[in-house]
Amino acid sequence: MNFKFYLKESEIYDFIGFPQMIYYTKLKEKHKDSNYLGILSDEFIALGKKIEGLLLPYEEEIELFYTEELFFAELAVNLDSIFKCKDKEEYLDMLSSLGEEDIIKNIIRSIMMGFENASYSEEIEERIEDFIIDREKSLKLIKDLPIDSGEKWNLFLFMEEPTRYMNKYIDLMKKLLYLFDDIYLEYKERVRECGENLVEILNEKGAKGLEYMSNSMINANLVENHEGRILISMVSPYSVRIVSTSKIPYIVWGLEMESAFKKIKEINENKLNERIQVFKNLSDKTRYEVLKLIAAKEFSTKGIAKALGVSSATISYHINNLVTASIIKIDKSDNKYGYLIDYEFLEEVLKDFKEDIMFPKEV
Repeated sequence: MNFKFYLKESEIYDFIGFPQMIYYTKLKEKHKDSNYLGILSDEFIALGKKIEGLLLPYEEEIELFYTEELFFAELAVNLDSIFKCKDKEEYLDMLSSLGEEDIIKNIIRSIMMGFENASYSEEIEERIEDFIIDREKSLKLIKDLPIDSGEKWNLFLFMEEPTRYMNKYIDLMKKLLYLFDDIYLEYKERVRECGENLVEILNEKGAKGLEYMSNSMINANLVENHEGRILISMVSPYSVRIVSTSKIPYIVWGLEMESAFKKIKEINENKLNERIQVFKNLSDKTRYEVLKLIAAKEFSTKGIAKALGVSSATISYHINNLVTASIIKIDKSDNKYGYLIDYEFLEEVLKDFKEDIMFPKEV
């Protein structure tokens, strides 16, 4: 397959996610026990705090459309649309052209695919039509989401008056446009270089290059049958995301992820530290329960969150830690994105652990 880097689309994507940086300090504090928090560079810690400070005057408006877990633009807009716009201004114009039914359909589609980890399909579209026809069914869909009551209330508001809230959202983003441009201009060339370098490696090594770049934390089959579209994110420099709510899934690769994966590899080359990270993760009760559910083939964020009685954001956080500790891999099965326990790795960890404590050999 042929991978291709999209520069202008990367900028639009980051513009969409920019307001969520209002929660930078809160999210960093919540994730303070993350496996590899120490790999964050001083530069990007300072950048996160700077963006958060710039956004504070707009805090009340942002909180209506962005929470720590969800944001309106990703729910109400088909994320394929960024590939049809030449810049951020055209993207905002496109938003203003969306009709009420378009917005409602997009919200329902995003909820269904996002919480079920499903890829786009005709079956999804048929189910969406059922929800459009049956209003009570669509309201129940929101009610059953594993998110807090404030986020549910905002979703109810969006469903009640979609065009009104879309216009309010567009007004907010126009106010933030100049702030984003000032920040992004400094990183645009680095985004370009990162994207071109990543695509060169992936085109040389094929889909397996994704496993190579991520130290086998991400399986190649995630992208083997896709177009190979790559975006680079400056706003989320330490994340890798498969945007599966798009009709044609694409990869969003954090600007600092190549460096981060190298640092993680260096840390894990110390086998003792590697074992400690595994046991540290499994000592957390919620994380242990998440692993048990994954072993039982429960892959959806919504399903795991519902089973454990916590938010999907909490589950995503624990899953990220299990991935970085190499306990699980990101995988795809039956047209759904999910996770695969690395039993071979865990078996090796247990073998080395037994040797560490001189475990009596079986007679």
